[in-house]
Formats: sequence, C-alpha cells, structure tokens
Amino acid sequence: MAKLHPTLAVCAAVAVSLAAGGCSRLSARTAPAPPPPLNVPAPPPRAVETADAEPPSPGTLVDAPASSAPSTRRPTPRVEAPKAEPPKPAEPPPAPVAEVPLPAEPPKAATLQTTPPEREAVLEQEIRGKLAQALKNLNGIDYKKLSIETQQQYDQAKSFATRAEEAIRAKNLVFAQTLAENAEKMSAQLAGR
Repeated sequence: MAKLHPTLAVCAAVAVSLAAGGCSRLSARTAPAPPPPLNVPAPPPRAVETADAEPPSPGTLVDAPASSAPSTRRPTPRVEAPKAEPPKPAEPPPAPVAEVPLPAEPPKAATLQTTPPEREAVLEQEIRGKLAQALKNLNGIDYKKLSIETQQQYDQAKSFATRAEEAIRAKNLVFAQTLAENAEKMSAQLAGR
C-alpha cells in the first residue's frame, strides 16, 4: 500500500467532514407553493318579508302578500265572536262515592326467586359450607405478618364473606353464592402463601 502525503490526508478528512455536515440536517430550499384558492359558491337569495308597522285588528282577515316566493309563516287562525249559549239546567249533585277502606297493611312485594324452592335449602347449605371453609382459611393466617397488598386481599376476602352472609339473609342466593366462591378462592390463595 502506498503512503499518502499527510497534507493530502488532512484535506481528504476536511472534505469528508464538510460533505457529511451538509447532509446531517434537513432544510427546505424553497418555500412550498400556496394551495389554489377554494371556489366558494355564492349565498342563496333570501326572501325577506317586511313586518307591518300596525298589527291587524282581531276579527279581520289579512290578504296574502303578492310575492312569488312561498311564505314560511303559518296563516293566523280566524277569530270568531263567541256565540251566546242558552243557559244549562242545573245539574243534580253527583252521587256520593263510597269510600273503599284501605287495607291495614300494604301487601309485600313478591321477591324474585331465581332458585326453585326445592333447591333453595341445598344451595344455602353449599354456600354456608364455602363460607365456613373461607373463614377457617382466613382464621389460620397471621394478619400482622402479611404485606400491605396481601392484607388488602385478606380484607377483601373477609368483606366477601360478610356480604355473602347478608345476601343469604336477604334470600339473594345467587349473589351469595358468587361472593362465597370468591371469598373461598381468595382465602385458599392466601393460606397457600
């Protein structure tokens, strides 16, 4: 390989750095051409009716304006003089209405049962079994040794169990079953840690 002259090497390095510097940033050479103007249509002609200075007196008819454009106003209704009515004979007083006695106690609203009555007792026993297992798992856990996140999960499992008991008392067994299952799952996970 032939040796290059040091001055030639320096000139080549300067030329490469200048060429690379020119490529390193983007700049617009010319301003972009402005877009062509939009063709805006002329506004439509407007038919404007002038209001009379004095309103017409009631009972007189107003002639329709003689303009070629259809009117957007509704015609005013005709006002007729009231007719004299013959006096009506006196009506007999209405018959007294028999009062209906109110029941002593309003009937209770029927509860919506999604579980058949035959299965209700069995389902309640299943729910109570799940709640007992969940509470047994939770009672076997030392709350003070748990991390903050685990304590929150513990509290949530306890809350599920409490709400399930309330739902059983309200005979909402479907909701109680869901809560009891969640409490049992969470307590089992906490007990396995």
